[in-house]
Amino acid sequence: MQNSNTDNEVIGRMADTLYQLRDLKKLIKLHGENGSNLMMEQFEYRRKKMLKELSELLLEFEVTPTELAVFVQPPNN
Repeated sequence: MQNSNTDNEVIGRMADTLYQLRDLKKLIKLHGENGSNLMMEQFEYRRKKMLKELSELLLEFEVTPTELAVFVQPPNN
């Protein structure tokens, strides 16, 4: 079992990654269809990298992304 300092560090990294994902989503919306293909590819690369990091951090608490996916509702379009 990890100590609370390590847990707090992981939780902090998770929160930071979530904030970065939120901010990146705002950038994607802002640039939307007007963004260059290269820019959008970079955004998508960063997004995937952050999601991978978040998945790895969740494993520190023995939670898999698949377990969380059960609770995700599809967006209403």
